[in-house]
Amino acid sequence: MTGLTFRPNKKAAKMNKSRSEGEPDDVLEQGIQIIRDAYNRKTSAMDKTIDNLRSVIRERENIAEGEASHDQLLVMTQRVIGLEARIARLEQENQEILAKYRNSIEEKNRAVAENLELNQELRRLRRDAAKLQAFRQAIITTVDEDENGEPITAPAYSNTPVSPIRGSSTDTPDVNDDVDEGKAFFREARQSLSPAGFSQLVTQVKRLNSQLQNMEETLEKSKPLFGDY
Repeated sequence: MTGLTFRPNKKAAKMNKSRSEGEPDDVLEQGIQIIRDAYNRKTSAMDKTIDNLRSVIRERENIAEGEASHDQLLVMTQRVIGLEARIARLEQENQEILAKYRNSIEEKNRAVAENLELNQELRRLRRDAAKLQAFRQAIITTVDEDENGEPITAPAYSNTPVSPIRGSSTDTPDVNDDVDEGKAFFREARQSLSPAGFSQLVTQVKRLNSQLQNMEETLEKSKPLFGDY
């Protein structure tokens, strides 16, 4: 066998020499045993070398696995950081959407409240408009009656002024009451104003009836006739 070195001891050599002439089979057997022992020793040494090499390989594999695990840990850490950032963005977007939803609910509630208030104001204005129209018609009717009956240039004069606001009260819902109030106001104004003042009031009412001016202009021009009341 290549690479094997045989080193028989002296005792074995003497025995081989003593038996070499008469016992060839024993000599052959001894040679085979020597070769077998040398082979076993070499095989054992090679097995140890192989085991050492395997240990080195395992250590290197473990080191490589450790490095791979470290790289995988870095990758997983980066993924976790990315997911946490995404979760933070989603939470922020969720908060923004929730805030917009709450604002929309508040705006809707305000719009409903404003609409209700506007409807109430509209009904009130319509009611006031109907009362003002009835009041206006009552004054015009009273003016016509006075022109056809009693002269307006010589009314019973009183120093107690009267305010036109009293005739435009919105506390009474009945239109007939407004007609009566209009007539009462006109009679009271006829008694309270001077002849010139009452004549100017009648003129303003006629201009209103002829649509030469609106209600606001009529009231504005009539207020000075009643002083500070």
